[in-house]
Amino acid sequence: MRMAIVATLVAVLLVGAALAGILIVTGEDDGLTVAFSNKVCYEPFIIADETGLFEAAGIDVTIVAGGAGAKEALATRSVDVGAMGDSPAMILMANDPGSSIIARYGTDEAMHRLVALDSIESPADLVGKRIGVQLGSSSHGALLQWLEHNEVNVDDVEIVFLHPLVMPSNMVTGGIDAMIGSEPWPTNVENTCLAKNITVHMLGDSSVCNNSFPLVICATNDAIGKKGDQISAMFDALSQAIVMMENDTWVAEVMAERTGLSIEDQLRCTASIDFELGVPDAGDVESMTVTAEFLADMDLISEVPDVEACIDPLPFTGSEATAWMVARG
Repeated sequence: MRMAIVATLVAVLLVGAALAGILIVTGEDDGLTVAFSNKVCYEPFIIADETGLFEAAGIDVTIVAGGAGAKEALATRSVDVGAMGDSPAMILMANDPGSSIIARYGTDEAMHRLVALDSIESPADLVGKRIGVQLGSSSHGALLQWLEHNEVNVDDVEIVFLHPLVMPSNMVTGGIDAMIGSEPWPTNVENTCLAKNITVHMLGDSSVCNNSFPLVICATNDAIGKKGDQISAMFDALSQAIVMMENDTWVAEVMAERTGLSIEDQLRCTASIDFELGVPDAGDVESMTVTAEFLADMDLISEVPDVEACIDPLPFTGSEATAWMVARG
């Protein structure tokens, strides 16, 4: 597969914090450090932070760049907890025995959208074209699955690894012909191209991949052992945030400030995500295993991790965790 590691990655390294929109709130040394991003799929974390639920729960939270970056932050022990999609989680589990999956907080089969120039009318038209994606992201795994479903050989396209915030400009300048990402990245590309009179359209989404693309929360095993009470308190805060999220209009206004989307776009982008906090179920395990198999086929991980063995349902001390452990046993 021809993978072009483009020059824009250098720019990402040089201006990382500015590009990622990182907000850092420093707590005590023994506080809980949580990594997530200002994206649509991290809504429970953003609402818990914006409404003071984390603070009220007695947690000192540091907010850093999440998503694929959360994987690296956990691996380097820069944070205690990270929220991420299935691909970063599988890469982490395959390479870091010192981390575990502690919960699933959402799913969305159609989470990843592929936006292409209008001249690309079908998946077959992608042959020889450049597709932008964030390296190691959940969208990266979704792209591999989407290409296979549509019978496009991955070796016949050029995958260009880009930071999502530079994808709009690359579509405008011709650096890429298509991109895939979760919100707000596809909408950012569409809006930027519209403003530049460049016609693009949604070529497809991940709903055809037979995968729920679980959104998961991972933690270092050290944090699980030493900060269990704080992690449980964080989950209480997230549970309250999910209840508060039923007020769609108010949440959209809060989220739009973080994601940069319009309120209308924010409501549309959030509508398909099913936010539900709990222990990963058999369907989640199957979806993550499928993703891991694609990653292994592409040599992005050396072997497929045993997903069930990677789950530590620490925050769930009631019947749900018991049922899960019985099912696993």
